[in-house]
Amino acid sequence: MSFAVFINAMNLWSNESVIPRTDPSSPSSWEIVDSLVKICIEEHLTDANRILTCPGNKIPLLVQMVTEPISWHLIIIQSCMRVVAPQGKKKKKSGPSLRPNMPQLQGIQRSVQCLIETLRSVQKWLSDQMSLEEQGLDILMSYLQGTGDEGPGQTFRVLEEKPAAHASELGDRIAQSLEAWSSTGVVRRIVGAEHEVLAEFKKMVDSKLKLLMSESASLSSVLH
Repeated sequence: MSFAVFINAMNLWSNESVIPRTDPSSPSSWEIVDSLVKICIEEHLTDANRILTCPGNKIPLLVQMVTEPISWHLIIIQSCMRVVAPQGKKKKKSGPSLRPNMPQLQGIQRSVQCLIETLRSVQKWLSDQMSLEEQGLDILMSYLQGTGDEGPGQTFRVLEEKPAAHASELGDRIAQSLEAWSSTGVVRRIVGAEHEVLAEFKKMVDSKLKLLMSESASLSSVLH
């Protein structure tokens, strides 16, 4: 995604197209980036639905996509807006000269709308995940308390066994620490930490959506 974003930026400011369009119906670099952003985010949101049984499995990738390619793309959009969209008094003076910029502005508008829709889907997914904190605790506990001989459940059962009989092997300090060990407490801290990560991520998404809504409003005022 980041590569496509930078290729689009090069294509915008280069005298020669970095991605030649031999066919007028072929997608522009703007459209390629929009498509990649939408597809990649949707795929990761689908995979991330199992977060309750596998905490954090896709969160780092989602955060990376929002903080890197989407952030870079937003910066490029803002730069283009400063160049092709009139500001302040220039808007009144330029008049008909705005027309050559209209195709570019329309491409930017489509890209902004794509980012808004994509980030709204991320925002909704985060809100849904955060509303299920207690349910997440129950699901994760049932998963970890499984009776199988493999997986994390086995480790939890070993730690929950009274270590007093093995105090001589473990040492008093370790044995005393294990006496106070609670699987429920550990899982609650895991789920709580996950909730904090989701909350911080949501703040980031909310901030970018606010910027995009501002850009969308500016574009609408220019195009209409």
